[in-house]
Amino acid sequence: MLSEEFDLMNPSYARQPYQDMTKPLTDYYINTSHNTYLFQSQVYGDSNAEAYNRVLLKGGRAVELDCYDGYDGRPIVKHAWTLQKEMARVLKEILQEYLLTEALPTTNPSVLPSPEALKKKVLIRSRQIAQATKATETPPTTETPQEEDEDDSPADPLSELTDLDFAQLLIYMRNVPFRGLEYAQTHSAMNYQTFDEHMRLNYGRFLDNGGCGYVLKPDFLTNPDSGFNPFSCDVANPGTSTLSSIHDKPWHLTLTIISAQYLVNTAIKDLIDPYVRVYTHGVPCDNQNQKTCVINNNGLNPMWNHRMEFDIAVPQLCLIRFVVLDSDKFSSDDIVGQYCVPMNTIQKGYRHVRLREEDDDLSHSTLFVHVDIQQHNENSSRASL
Repeated sequence: MLSEEFDLMNPSYARQPYQDMTKPLTDYYINTSHNTYLFQSQVYGDSNAEAYNRVLLKGGRAVELDCYDGYDGRPIVKHAWTLQKEMARVLKEILQEYLLTEALPTTNPSVLPSPEALKKKVLIRSRQIAQATKATETPPTTETPQEEDEDDSPADPLSELTDLDFAQLLIYMRNVPFRGLEYAQTHSAMNYQTFDEHMRLNYGRFLDNGGCGYVLKPDFLTNPDSGFNPFSCDVANPGTSTLSSIHDKPWHLTLTIISAQYLVNTAIKDLIDPYVRVYTHGVPCDNQNQKTCVINNNGLNPMWNHRMEFDIAVPQLCLIRFVVLDSDKFSSDDIVGQYCVPMNTIQKGYRHVRLREEDDDLSHSTLFVHVDIQQHNENSSRASL
């Protein structure tokens, strides 16, 4: 029962990439890191090359370097400031044939290449310029202060892109402000040094497709004629909402939290009072949460047998997150373990949920659950998957 075949997530989705990798880059969610070089806090954390190793091993496929001129004329990775000519030389020297310096042959220049076509290639993203400018001049930019990150604002005019040697490395990627970006955050950069709720959701999203860092978006997000609107989803009336444009039907998820094993609160040396809270994250109508009762003084083998039911309008965009907490009457409840996974990758039947600690380390703690999934039909009846 503890083999991967009984995991909540279908192991065939986690072992290796299985999705079509020949679509344009814009058709994928891309696992992206912000301030990659920082090991701890964004404010006082030190820059450390090991941070890149950590992010890449966790599936990050877009990393960030902030460089400035060192005392010896060579680039130094540090928070803020941007180097130009020397940075271009160093990138070419180190990455060599892996650095993409020319656009790939294509019959449609307006369509980006696929992950398959770009395999083993490194792309550079930065500000693009129309022509060379003097090092003392600040080139024009289309970004406004409201559209820039506060911590990424240039320290001085030299931090703008001013050298054509570096500009020539920008083949496909450049910063372009998008209107309505808050509705289409498919390439949001995450601070890996802080494993908060958002990082847990990011981790869960990119478990899919073998953890390769690229997850293919559903057809209704890439087809301009789909008419999908995440704010007009109604499970009770699928025919009168944008759900009619989605091939897959809404789900009715019945989840029974049966028991847990070997729960430990590393922050204290005492018996714990565990309970489980289950969240679903997706389109607005799919954001729900339910919890079990508290079991006092039992972290070894607490039993709940607690049944939960969720109606999920768009399972393709939904994540399910399990959080085990230690109830505390005098302070905030500590997280004992958590796990997040894409809804459309879970298996039915009796399953074990392998919990991770608050800092994302794999623990020995597990949840034992039962999963049942039924589809909503047009007449609101349910059919088992």
